[in-house]
Amino acid sequence: MLERRLAGTGRLCGALGIVAAASAILFPDPSSGQPLPDHQVRFSAETASCSVSFVPDATTGDNPPELELSVNMISEEIDMQLIGASYTEQIFLWGETRIAMRPLKAVSVEELTADMLWQGISAASQEGAPFYWTVQEIGGGYSSARYDDLSPIQIARTLSLACNINVLNPPVSTEIEAKRAEARLALTSENVIHIRRLLFSLYGEPGAQPGTGSEWTVTDRRLIDLYNQENEIASGGYLTEAAVADLLERKPVLKTPEPELNNSLRATYEDWSVYAEDDGATCSVMTPAQTTSGYTEFERPFMRFSVSRSGSGGLMAIELSRPNAFAPSAQVRAIIDGQSTNLMTEASTGALVPRPLADGRLSNSFTIQLRRGREIVIEGTSLKTGEPMRLTYSALGFTAAFRVMSEICNRPGVLGWIR
Repeated sequence: MLERRLAGTGRLCGALGIVAAASAILFPDPSSGQPLPDHQVRFSAETASCSVSFVPDATTGDNPPELELSVNMISEEIDMQLIGASYTEQIFLWGETRIAMRPLKAVSVEELTADMLWQGISAASQEGAPFYWTVQEIGGGYSSARYDDLSPIQIARTLSLACNINVLNPPVSTEIEAKRAEARLALTSENVIHIRRLLFSLYGEPGAQPGTGSEWTVTDRRLIDLYNQENEIASGGYLTEAAVADLLERKPVLKTPEPELNNSLRATYEDWSVYAEDDGATCSVMTPAQTTSGYTEFERPFMRFSVSRSGSGGLMAIELSRPNAFAPSAQVRAIIDGQSTNLMTEASTGALVPRPLADGRLSNSFTIQLRRGREIVIEGTSLKTGEPMRLTYSALGFTAAFRVMSEICNRPGVLGWIR
């Protein structure tokens, strides 16, 4: 058994075993946040329990009581009782309230917080009023104890820090409490990587890529802090149980990249948009991916067809997935309403395009299918992971957007792609 005491802002530690090194962990420096109430801590290996007794602010009699809460470290059941001597009567007093106390044994958190005594402590703390225990000893003598500002929140914080257990879910008040609460979550490497990817997708700088390490970085902490601020969680750069549950349920938000800076949006037709330079020198139509599977980049992929005013005939740039995250050495195909077209990565540009015919020409069969279809599915293998990857795009609005693109750039010859 280990015994410790934190008295005011100083420490008195007595123990069987090595405890000095652990004292800084069990008891945060009061200067780092709200100090804990005076208390003593006992650990029992035999019962797998951690007990915290709270030192009264004032006492009378020979055997004044102290409030003690014990937590079973395995079952997380809680005991609440008065310690000090054998008492025949135990009365809780607050204002006009008088409650005969009965010890609570092996109760759940719900049972504890529903108990009249716990609610009495809560009511007294909300009023800022002291509360008392008056006890009668077996020999007939009376003693009492007064607590001036002990609250359920302080009890919960002390149990959390001293016993390293979070059964009462105390609010986070200091950085060390936030840090220890996060450590108790025992996040796996997969959890860390998933949460990091999600936070980068929400708050990361454009083009920033998250690491793959299992330890949080300074940047990770900054993004966690942004998440906590946005969700009004007072935990600084550390995660809470509720935050982890939320983040693990969500998927990274893919950001649709803006077109080149000198392009502006000219028109939108259902799921396709038309962009052009102010002087009409280049024009393009694009649509972002509707769904992704196996895709690991942070920019939402998009499909784009572009022309320039200075071009001639049907000359057009094609990008069926930008960024192109497909492995060029593996088969890639596009499926539009059941019709399949083989694709390839163009060596000179890295763009994903329909595979040319045997004579090197590029057929317009894909864009005609696109004009007639409703959805495009592109299937292949991820360049980054080697796993299957699947993107879906909408074809709705493609034809109208394509026609406007040809008009803005005065390129009627490109309409041959959809005829």
